[in-house]
Amino acid sequence: VGRYYETHTIGEIAADAYVGASGALMGGGAGSSALGRLNTVVRPNKPVWVWGPDAPNRMGQSGAINLNGYWIDTVTEAQRLAFRDNGYLDPFTNRIAAAPSNRPIQVDHIFPVSEIVKLPGFRDLTREQMGAILQDRIGIGNLRPLPSHLNASKGSRVGGDWSAYRGWVLSQDYIDNIDYLQRSVRDRILRHIELLRQADKAGGK
Repeated sequence: VGRYYETHTIGEIAADAYVGASGALMGGGAGSSALGRLNTVVRPNKPVWVWGPDAPNRMGQSGAINLNGYWIDTVTEAQRLAFRDNGYLDPFTNRIAAAPSNRPIQVDHIFPVSEIVKLPGFRDLTREQMGAILQDRIGIGNLRPLPSHLNASKGSRVGGDWSAYRGWVLSQDYIDNIDYLQRSVRDRILRHIELLRQADKAGGK
């Protein structure tokens, strides 16, 4: 294993595990039990992510996150269905491309969930408020379609850190665009958190 867990994002680790489990399933091995038991837990004092039967959502999407003792889906089933057959902005050309026939389209958080939960004041919000932000039910513009292999590769990278996929370099325009979008979305979320906190304070919560 070496430094695998230190050098790979949670999304990449999950994707690798999914491929391995799927291979076992295809070969008639013990993949079904392996897939059912798959869990990924980050270090103490950080959010806990779980894929498998113990999580509200199954493997293959963003999963669910435990915040302040509450399980919160990061993407709703309706959002998955709405994004499923969409085209997407191709990271290699920075142009809209049709959904690939051999890769499922997933819901990508432009500004990653792992970064949202670290924003000042986020954990002071109610479960409903946190869920609304993570699922972008408030219309901030943080969700977009992306094929599963690219979504796993992007993981939780921010600030232009995602620049290549398996040696294939992304379009510089795309890199610059996602860097701008991430900063913009982050600022919008911070403003929304502050508005919620002010409203709660005014309401005596």
